[in-house]
Amino acid sequence: MFRRFVATWFSDKLKQTVNTVHTYFLQQANGQMSTYEIASTILAIFAIIVSLLALNAAKKANQIAKAANLLATAANQLAKDANQLATDANQLATDANGLATDANRLATFANQLAKDANKLATTANQVAKDANALTERNAWADQERFKKANTFSMYMAVSSWPGINMTSPVGPDVIKVANLMDQVATIWMEKSVDKKTILESAWPPYKTAYEQFDGVQIVVPGHAQSGRNFNSLLSPKIREAYEQMKLGNVHI
Repeated sequence: MFRRFVATWFSDKLKQTVNTVHTYFLQQANGQMSTYEIASTILAIFAIIVSLLALNAAKKANQIAKAANLLATAANQLAKDANQLATDANQLATDANGLATDANRLATFANQLAKDANKLATTANQVAKDANALTERNAWADQERFKKANTFSMYMAVSSWPGINMTSPVGPDVIKVANLMDQVATIWMEKSVDKKTILESAWPPYKTAYEQFDGVQIVVPGHAQSGRNFNSLLSPKIREAYEQMKLGNVHI
């Protein structure tokens, strides 16, 4: 609006000046123009020049104003963008804080789970130890019962051990003694009875029978058909047990 007003004003003034200059030249040509009119015309021309300069300055100012407006608009946009970035940054910070809080909660939960797992592991280890101890006690109890049973069996065998008269041996008694010797040798090798107990109770009849049978090639009465002799009744196990018992080493 202001620009249109200024442009119209200068356009009118320019027309008036042109008309004045035209009239001046016409009058000058006719010799009708006074000195005052000449000065007025020159002043008018100078005013036009100044007005043109002012108009140009106004145009420049207007351009500067436009540029300033553009810069202001850009600055406003930058300010808006900066505010948006600040808002986004605040939101990100809030989200990050939320994530950090969740991470801390998870870490606390994980630590609690680890503590619980350690407690369970400790309990499981204790249960395993107790189970092993119980198993060992049961195994020891079973072994003790087995030893007692074998000890009783050995005492029964010794108590029923028949004496052998090599001058007139009885076949069934000889076979029974051989079986009893095999039973004692097995108990000795398996360590199912305290060896000191074996030496104290079974060793005397075992030693006697062994020395009676060893090296004797006479056929056992009643076994003529098979040709089984006294010496053959002493199996490798009976012989090995004899050698160990003869040494009297209960730690073998």
